Amino acid sequence: MRKFSFVIPSYNSRTMLRYSLEALNNQTGYGPEDYEVIVVDDGSQDDTWDYIKGVNRNYELKYIYLEREACSSRGRARNFGWKAAQGENIVFIDADIIVKPGHLSELDRFYNYQRNVVVLGTRLMLPKGAFIDFSNLFQIYDFNRKKLALIDITYFVYNSLSYNISLVRTPGILFSTCNSAVPKECLEKISGFDESYVGWGIEDMDLGCRLYNLDNLQFAVSSRLEVLHQFHKHGPNLDEEVKRNKAIFESKLPYGAKNVPMRMELEIWDVLGMPNDIYLERFAGIKPGKKNKAVLEFRDREKLDQLKDNIIKLSEQESLDIEVHDYCENTDLDIWIQFLGCRNSIPQYFPQSRKISKLSPEERSKYCLSRNELW
Repeated sequence: MRKFSFVIPSYNSRTMLRYSLEALNNQTGYGPEDYEVIVVDDGSQDDTWDYIKGVNRNYELKYIYLEREACSSRGRARNFGWKAAQGENIVFIDADIIVKPGHLSELDRFYNYQRNVVVLGTRLMLPKGAFIDFSNLFQIYDFNRKKLALIDITYFVYNSLSYNISLVRTPGILFSTCNSAVPKECLEKISGFDESYVGWGIEDMDLGCRLYNLDNLQFAVSSRLEVLHQFHKHGPNLDEEVKRNKAIFESKLPYGAKNVPMRMELEIWDVLGMPNDIYLERFAGIKPGKKNKAVLEFRDREKLDQLKDNIIKLSEQESLDIEVHDYCENTDLDIWIQFLGCRNSIPQYFPQSRKISKLSPEERSKYCLSRNELW
């Protein structure tokens, strides 16, 4: 049995899908015995299979074609995909996603640490007309505070709440099928995606919230599990589809953690429209104006064990605001700190290479405009 199965739904996206498949051919240190790729064609009319079947690859590619029906949906396509998978862990990406050569090795970093974990990643947004050249693609389009248009809104969420998802009240809201991984047995326990979500959006959050309710399943986020999203326009009915699916979600899952209405939990994505102190209090329970604060800077790999001891001691205290600033980012600190789980004081974790300083009003306005153009 392979360890990983990529599942990619596609609908009339053959050009983007081909780039996605080419990127998957470059997984450093992994071969066909380690992973497979399953493309679920959701009734395309663009001759997808003829276009992609010649892609050079060092993995097994499975192609599933579904006739287009009224019930066709991303959730339905993904359900066909993961059920046909042989991998222990299902890696969800979309047809417009390009992964880095170290994608599987980063996932392995988590799964070698703990078996039952849902791993979430981030994405950068390629601009319209971006030239796809794998020899330097990830160097040109890398995370950079000065390249705001490339930065997806998820970075701002983690920049405020921290990359320790244990702080987030309802982390299932942050689950996204553009970049995530789930043990297959966990999908089997909840019967996968709810196929009543037709059209764009919300079906992944629904899955994430139901996964989070499973016993003995940990959520974690990786700042290193970063993908590139290829530019494309959405369909003309996007707003209607989101509104419809949001209504299904709120009626099906009316309350999140601590009986907070789900419609309020969805506002976690309004990170740039809310004052940071209010945002932190609402979604991470960090009240403004704390007097007791501890900031730990990790700059020396040799002192990792000492740092962990300090974090444990501090987290045993009540109502302490703990911030861990990681300047090394080449240890297991990010995983370890998330697997501490709920403590008397849950530490915030910030990898400094992904730090975003406060936006000026002009930058905020410019970013929101550029984000609207991407969608």
